[in-house]
Amino acid sequence: MVIHFKMFYTNKQIIGNPAICLTPYPPSSTIMPLIEAQKFKDSDILLIGEDPLTLDEQGKIKNGVHTFIVSYKVYINIPGIHSMQRELFIDYLNQERERIGQPKLKSCEADVIKNDGAAIVIDYDEEDGTPVIWIRNDGNEARAKRAREILCEVYPEEMVRIC
Repeated sequence: MVIHFKMFYTNKQIIGNPAICLTPYPPSSTIMPLIEAQKFKDSDILLIGEDPLTLDEQGKIKNGVHTFIVSYKVYINIPGIHSMQRELFIDYLNQERERIGQPKLKSCEADVIKNDGAAIVIDYDEEDGTPVIWIRNDGNEARAKRAREILCEVYPEEMVRIC
């Protein structure tokens, strides 16, 4: 299943609160760019945005700041900071809950989900120049280890590291 999102962009930054549309939108829409959420690499991970290792015109990682929501197995690769990526996911959940007739998440529920987000930065190994997916520990070693375990389902173990 592919879910299309619509968002306003300017200079690779999202303006204000993203407008998320959970009803299918034609990918050829000229109203605004679309971002898809889809199964990632035949795994049970849901990817919002582009493949994390997408390269730019210079052959470098296009966007190095990502978030992985561990309990939902959702990898978010949308240009912006980690907190914005977490908010995007909360908006997504609230829209989906509204669509099926459930109330929006309470603030405390949203906070629990946001706190389950592991901050990820993609950089290059200093020795051989290969991409490295760094999972920031942020004082929650169990979350970082679980995120690494899940991401190693789609990436080689030596590529996924905790810092």
